[in-house]
Amino acid sequence: MSQDYEARSANVFLHEQPPISNAGAQRKANRHGGGSQWLPNMMLSIGMVLVLWLFSTAFTLAPTQVKTSNTPTHPVSHQASIPFGWSGWSQVPGGGATPDAPTTVRYRGSLYVFVRGTDNRIYVNVLTGTSWSGWSQVPGNGLTPSAPSAMQYRNTLYVFVRGTDNKIYVNTFNGSSWSGWSEVPGGGLTPDAPTAAQYGSTLYVFVRGTDNKIYVNTSNGSSWSGWSEVPGGGLTPSAPSAIHFGNTLYVFVRGTDNKIYVNSFNGSSWSGWSQVPGGGLTPDAPGAANFGGSLYLFVRGTDNRIYVNIFDGANWSGWNQVPGNGLTPSAPAAAQYKNLLYVFVRGTDNAIYVNTLNRWSGWSQVPGNGLTPSAPTSARLGSPLYVFVRGTDNKIYVNTSNGSSWSGWSQVPGGGLTPDAPTVTRYGNSLYVFVRGTDNKIYVNRFNGSSWSGWSEVPGGGLTPSAPTSTQYGNTLYVFVRGTDNKIYVNRFNGSSWSGWSEVPGGGLTPDAPGATTYGGTLTLFVRGTDNKIYINVFNGSSWSGWSEVPGGGLTPSGPTATPYGNTLYVFVRGTDNKIYVNTFDGTNWSGWSEVPGNGLTPDAPGATTFLKTLYLFVRGTDNRIYVNTLKIQ
Repeated sequence: MSQDYEARSANVFLHEQPPISNAGAQRKANRHGGGSQWLPNMMLSIGMVLVLWLFSTAFTLAPTQVKTSNTPTHPVSHQASIPFGWSGWSQVPGGGATPDAPTTVRYRGSLYVFVRGTDNRIYVNVLTGTSWSGWSQVPGNGLTPSAPSAMQYRNTLYVFVRGTDNKIYVNTFNGSSWSGWSEVPGGGLTPDAPTAAQYGSTLYVFVRGTDNKIYVNTSNGSSWSGWSEVPGGGLTPSAPSAIHFGNTLYVFVRGTDNKIYVNSFNGSSWSGWSQVPGGGLTPDAPGAANFGGSLYLFVRGTDNRIYVNIFDGANWSGWNQVPGNGLTPSAPAAAQYKNLLYVFVRGTDNAIYVNTLNRWSGWSQVPGNGLTPSAPTSARLGSPLYVFVRGTDNKIYVNTSNGSSWSGWSQVPGGGLTPDAPTVTRYGNSLYVFVRGTDNKIYVNRFNGSSWSGWSEVPGGGLTPSAPTSTQYGNTLYVFVRGTDNKIYVNRFNGSSWSGWSEVPGGGLTPDAPGATTYGGTLTLFVRGTDNKIYINVFNGSSWSGWSEVPGGGLTPSGPTATPYGNTLYVFVRGTDNKIYVNTFDGTNWSGWSEVPGNGLTPDAPGATTFLKTLYLFVRGTDNRIYVNTLKIQ
């Protein structure tokens, strides 16, 4: 990889674009010592939301009337000091109005929000990535005097409403066209909104009957069972809510005493109605969503504020106010979309508002007081998580975590030096750590879990002016570098021999280190282009796709990094404003660039990996310390 390779311009690197700094309203970064060293104060965890917003009286002492003075005309009365993780309330773009509760559902990579309009028609607004479609009428000219309900079932979107004749109607969307409104078979009547959930391979629709009992009608995709009372003898003056969580179907209702009750179905029998722990009261229907491995139950309190109770499968958290001081005269609705929990309410001005919750921990310093002038890297071997950095003395250091404590920083045996960031990959039963040497050659040190091999040059004679990157794909270890001619090169190790350095097909150029990972049966390689855009090249085991820009229009002054987490590919970059941004790919669509929650800053590339069902994101802070932000959504 010597300098006599002829430099060529890659045809994928074109015109300039604004920096990735338009990721929505940003909260001010906490500052350390009054300067720009913000990271040491970034220690709020998402669990503090429940502690800081404890509602110990569980609504029983709350006022039962909405004030007519000193009450805002929208649900946001004061949003200062919102606990980390929540965005605060903001109006859903599009300017819609509703006299009832909204409903929401994910469908084919987008989030659909449905409302009853002030003209009693049914409207929809679709969030795809970061853009809203705006409100439009659901085709079919349906009318409803209550809130709609929506559910995805067998790749079809189902919308249910109460008709003006109190019958229950359905309209289905197959991704391209709507079926139009038709009555749900069975002849049921309801004075309120229906609700729906999938459990197993069956679609369940629940309604409040005209006698205030709770009824269910099920569909197997071709026929309906007809309406029958849910066992347990419950009564409700409002619409029910239903959700599948774990291996159980849960139905929630407001009781005739305004308490919140639950009845669960395990596939063969119902538990019967019992009060949801926490003692809350509500004048409306509850709303439920799955998020991060927990069930979130939302209600409107008797003071018109929005409250949440979280169930982890064994215990309930108790009722706590949703941060943001929102007010609503109707029931809330919630759904998970692209790693965020979206909560929607009708405001006191009839506009539709949203508050989102993320599962990031916020930035905190990696224990051990390490310093680095370059980007960190990390990987797992067995139980521990290993984090590697270049020290301020150019030596290579490691810090390990068992999930609860850190070992502290120690030098990697072998005495190596590097002027850049290291990279690490697990291959076989060993960790392979690669560095750029002070002579620009590429070196490797292997750790088998008990001892290190010592530093040796990677065969092939390559040179690089930047850090290498590596990943395992199939049974092969791939090492990528930027050549001295700015081309991207690869060297492959099959466990016994190296292939030697060769150019990655596609003709791309990069002024920085590449980033590589595997996702969905492919090897994905990311680089910063010579125009600072982010590019991707995908290898399917036999051929490369060629370089193309990662959708979203982001810019970065450093190399990108990527890791799979769950069924999603996460790509992280340092923005031109030194903030940390993420773009996710679900196998079909990209989310677009958005700032990683926590207001972090970094002068270098981030590093990411997964450990104990958690995504770990590491950065070098502006004070050269090493910081971590974790995401847990599984």
